[in-house]
Amino acid sequence: MQMFTKKKIEVVVEAVYVPRVVEAAKNAGAKGYTVLPNLQGSGIHGDRRGSGLSGAFENVMVICIVDASIVGAVMAAIKEAIGDAIGVLYTSDVEVLRDEHF
Repeated sequence: MQMFTKKKIEVVVEAVYVPRVVEAAKNAGAKGYTVLPNLQGSGIHGDRRGSGLSGAFENVMVICIVDASIVGAVMAAIKEAIGDAIGVLYTSDVEVLRDEHF
């Protein structure tokens, strides 16, 4: 079975930033994304938990898998879109089965 190396971009931000992150990623060439809701954790800004009824300030993760040729552009666009918001943005190597999807 042939595998293809791609880059996985993961962004942890407050839910209110998801539209900005998604638009920036797509405009920079990402073909799709996945959002994982209601993340909890702890870091330099302290503990993060769910934020009540609206969910606007809960942490979520946006995941995009892209070709290595555009990973820098996508990450730069996302960084600009979230500005000084509290968040984490990182990338890692992944292997995928369907090259044409990414």
